[in-house]
Amino acid sequence: MILVISFLIYLGLELTPGDAVSYMLPPDALMNIKPAELEQIRESLGLNQPFIVRYFLWLGDVLQGNFGYSLASGVPIKDIVLDRLPATLNFLFLH
Repeated sequence: MILVISFLIYLGLELTPGDAVSYMLPPDALMNIKPAELEQIRESLGLNQPFIVRYFLWLGDVLQGNFGYSLASGVPIKDIVLDRLPATLNFLFLH
């Protein structure tokens, strides 16, 4: 069930407008960057690979404990989850 849910969420993100590069760069930087530079950034992030390949690469990373980095803060997602886990467990077990 978790595999199906993760696939559906990944698919939903794939169907939203833009890609990770669109969220990483401010709008004014996106307007001024050359298309070749955008392609280079997308290639370095693996965004030029087919959707299903990117999903399985992501899934492999997640299974190894590599959740990636926050686009908002640049902090590893693992650190964010570990920081909030005690409060979540506290809420779950006290309610």
